[in-house]
Amino acid sequence: MTVENQTPDEWRNVEIWLDDHYRVTKWRMPPGERFAVPLTSFVAGFGQRYDPARQSPQGIEVTATTTGGRAVRLVWGRGRRR
Repeated sequence: MTVENQTPDEWRNVEIWLDDHYRVTKWRMPPGERFAVPLTSFVAGFGQRYDPARQSPQGIEVTATTTGGRAVRLVWGRGRRR
């Protein structure tokens, strides 16, 4: 999966959630940066890894904060339950 910051602002504390349980984080993403993440890199809270051979993605949610303090939220599919 690839996430690209197409805004003019830097994103901080980027979290990419896959199917409510699996997550990858990145400290910062400057404008124009692309971040490619293999699905096997996503990890759940107790260390379980996402297995694309056994699971199909139902939803992806990207959250971050701009350097100006605005929230960034991108959702594909179901998104993350809170």
